[in-house]
Amino acid sequence: MFIQKLPGNPVVYRFHSLFREFLLSTLKDCCSDEQTTLIHLRAAEYYMSHATYGRAAEHLTKCGNSASATDMVTKAGFNKFMIGETGQLKMWLDLLPEDIIMDNPILLLFKAQLMPNNRQPEMIDTLQKVLQLSLKDNNLVIYYGAASVLIYIFMCSNNMKGLLEMTESIPRQLENLSPELKNTLIILDIVRFIGEERFSEAAAQSESVIYALLPEDSQ
Repeated sequence: MFIQKLPGNPVVYRFHSLFREFLLSTLKDCCSDEQTTLIHLRAAEYYMSHATYGRAAEHLTKCGNSASATDMVTKAGFNKFMIGETGQLKMWLDLLPEDIIMDNPILLLFKAQLMPNNRQPEMIDTLQKVLQLSLKDNNLVIYYGAASVLIYIFMCSNNMKGLLEMTESIPRQLENLSPELKNTLIILDIVRFIGEERFSEAAAQSESVIYALLPEDSQ
């Protein structure tokens, strides 16, 4: 009466939805807020250990621990995006409060990259917000990630004015750069040289690009 069998590999068993509702109502009547928070945290920990991140984020958000939910989505979201599981990432973002996303440059970058092409003006505004937040937090890796997406958008729409404005505002006081980030900076220099019609300098700079370090869609 109380257990549902979910076919799959492996087969999963869980409480029936009506029984779950009954248990939740009992939980509210019998447990303090602190106990309820602890139960949600234990459930989130279980789902995280089984890589069921959407359910984990749901429990973290319900217990009021939005900071933990944000941290989890931030760390796991990049890998999901890189392997194409964008539906999973979108579900995580939908579970988080909007004000938390708007104050987090990494989550905002995810949100912008998940927007459909017909919302390009909103995507550009969101990416520019990412640039502001990442500079404020001195998170230059995220800054260059957002800058690279913006430059791609401007190039596809032949917006040379936007490209030049984008590259002129890029900070340059950098130390201990990773090879991937150095590669990105070289590409940004190429874009700037082309925008300024300094083609020979762009060609010379292009010889420094390490092809294997480019994202697959940029190669």
